[in-house]
Amino acid sequence: KDDCDYVGMVGMHGSYAANYAMYESDLVIAPGVRFDDRATGIVTKFCPSAKIIHIDIDAAEINKILTSQISFVSKVETVIPLLNKKIMDNKKELTNSEENKNNWANKILDISKNSFSELCGSPNKDGQNSYNEFINPRTFIKNVPSLAKEVGLNEDKIIVTDGVNVYESKW
Repeated sequence: KDDCDYVGMVGMHGSYAANYAMYESDLVIAPGVRFDDRATGIVTKFCPSAKIIHIDIDAAEINKILTSQISFVSKVETVIPLLNKKIMDNKKELTNSEENKNNWANKILDISKNSFSELCGSPNKDGQNSYNEFINPRTFIKNVPSLAKEVGLNEDKIIVTDGVNVYESKW
């Protein structure tokens, strides 16, 4: 069993499970999210049934690409506790039962487990993975919890990854 419920990034470089979850979502809380084309793809098809709560310190990012139903121009650490309090105050009015939420989350985790591949890159002409000689990023991310324990990090840590462009150096 994995140490977390991480299903991957969304978008063109994302996992099937993460993209499926976004597509099926009815509410997306998006703190500090740009909604760039790598994540959204065709904007009209990106989480088409979801209400969007967008939080960003930069007012220019709000409604720039995706229209939000509720937006906050603020620091995330200011808004999240307020949203949490509002949710807790209105918990009895929420329509989804705890069982429904757990079933949906388990469905996404099952999709992730059954569709996630640790192989990166495409096969070369010999049918071998073209990234075999490098550190595989998916394997590395999967092993972060055990690697952290090896170096003595016993506290809970949040690890965030992002898409990067890698250029070959000719130096």
